[in-house]
Amino acid sequence: EFDFKFISAWQNLEDQGADYDQYSESGWMKANELFSGKLDCDSSRVYLGTNRRRAADKE
Repeated sequence: EFDFKFISAWQNLEDQGADYDQYSESGWMKANELFSGKLDCDSSRVYLGTNRRRAADKE
């Protein structure tokens, strides 16, 4: 049971790595400050997806 899902997304693995680098340097302290007692992650998941089709551009 959950109240919401917390989702993060990146355009590519390089962008994701840059975010992880920032988080591991000092971002975790700010995250702990902001989310302390508000989030409980019992089973985190990671997915890697690729677009196979794109919708036509509106003209």
